[in-house]
Amino acid sequence: MSSITPADFAALHPVHHLILDQLIASAPHSALRLCPAIYQRAIPVLYREIHSSPAVFRGVELQEGYERTVKALAHTKTIIVGGFDSIDTLYALAGPRPVESSDSSSTPPSSPVAVCPCYPRRYCGLFPNLDRLEFTSLALGSEYMAYLDELDDPDPRGHDPLSWQRLGFQLPNDVREMIFYLENDSEKHWYEVDQHIMIQRPHKVVIFIGGTVKTAAQVAKSEETFARLGEELPVMWYNAERLTVFVDTNEGLDPSDHEQVRRHAIPMGKALSTFAHLFARIVVLRQKKWALRDEGDVKRKLVDHVEIHIPLVARVLEEMSEEGRKQVDQLVRNGRLAVGDFEKSMVNGVDLMER
Repeated sequence: MSSITPADFAALHPVHHLILDQLIASAPHSALRLCPAIYQRAIPVLYREIHSSPAVFRGVELQEGYERTVKALAHTKTIIVGGFDSIDTLYALAGPRPVESSDSSSTPPSSPVAVCPCYPRRYCGLFPNLDRLEFTSLALGSEYMAYLDELDDPDPRGHDPLSWQRLGFQLPNDVREMIFYLENDSEKHWYEVDQHIMIQRPHKVVIFIGGTVKTAAQVAKSEETFARLGEELPVMWYNAERLTVFVDTNEGLDPSDHEQVRRHAIPMGKALSTFAHLFARIVVLRQKKWALRDEGDVKRKLVDHVEIHIPLVARVLEEMSEEGRKQVDQLVRNGRLAVGDFEKSMVNGVDLMER
């Protein structure tokens, strides 16, 4: 394009509108510099997907003229959340944090924490059209929800609102989809996943798990499973409809390397058996509650369908116990569960280990 002369460009007049459409779609920042009239067309594209950071929300710090940024954020469909500062910025938009007690020793789990902007007003509903929230491995590793737990007074009257509720001021509490990138099987990281789901109440949850292939010594321990998958997968939350899980490994699996495949398949099979057992038990208990008209936990909905994609799933099923395979088969036949092979093409080129 830089070599095109004004005369050459003038000759393209019949397709100028197509060129402009392509420029706005591929380079909205550049399109904004053309003329003020482009602003209304480029802003929805520019703000469709944002990475939460102080820089993105700099416009709302203004005493005057902040409304333009507020209107732009209304076009946001996806928010990608990184580390501690990224989450903290979203929470800061709801106003100053509750004052900590004098004996509080709460410190941000990731250090040093950057100074989060103190916004001059309390914002509410900045993202009315949000469809998707993505939490990267850095976001889960920041242990932000655990940090908020320490800040909050155990007395629910102590703060209004509780810190963990504050994100709800900005986001629809029935966001369509939440995505998590989990590359650490720590219970703390799974806790972060569970808390974010509980607060935001998505209809669909997608979890990408980048797990570690166990060593022979670890496989020999009967309690070792893959990435705590069986014990930690969430199956009940408000608005729950669908849970999709993609499991990848941090090393390539060679189907001809029987020893490596076995180190993957045995723990994965145990994880799948554990999940199937727990899920089936919850399904039965839920059905009994409905039969008895027990509405004590009726708002927390059991997920309608779980879909799990695992590398070399056929080998994993072979290594499972007969009881475990029967449990999985029963859930599949009931339409509650689908289990299939994981292929890189399923995640559109996303590197699970880099999110």
